[in-house]
Amino acid sequence: MHLVSNRHYGYIVFNVDLSPSALSFVLVSLQVLES
Repeated sequence: MHLVSNRHYGYIVFNVDLSPSALSFVLVSLQVLES
C-alpha cells in the first residue's frame, strides 16, 4: 500500500488489490472531506 501526497486531493491511498467499489468509496470519501 502506498500513501501518495497530492496538494489538490490530499492523501490518496493506492492499493493494487482495491476493487472498483472500494476505489469508488475512497474517491467519495475524499470529496466529502474536501467539502
